[in-house]
Amino acid sequence: MIYLNIRNETDQPQTVEGILLEVQDDGGGWQPVTVLHPGIGIYADFGGTTQLKKAKLLDFQDTNLQINLGSGTLAPHHVASGWLLLEFPEQFRERNMLFAPLRITVCSGFGERETHKISNVDLG
Repeated sequence: MIYLNIRNETDQPQTVEGILLEVQDDGGGWQPVTVLHPGIGIYADFGGTTQLKKAKLLDFQDTNLQINLGSGTLAPHHVASGWLLLEFPEQFRERNMLFAPLRITVCSGFGERETHKISNVDLG
């Protein structure tokens, strides 16, 4: 999972048509990351000791970045935020991806693309 904030830094409303997330491989190339759709939510037990017997449904309807970006135009200087559930390519699945180099490409409604590296923020 990753929580992202996407800000419209222009003076015009913007429409986001799509996003592409990628992870950097060992050779310096970029591999696409699959963004999963959580449906009504996912069941999770972050304690891990109950073997999901006490798992709770985590609802992502209001905090899903794809839904928040697709709900209309992004006003000038406003931010769209939310979670994305990610599935990394098989070669990365045994690694700790917490500090993996990631980048995002945002595609606008006008055919423009912007690519940015994603920096991790450790909130302690």
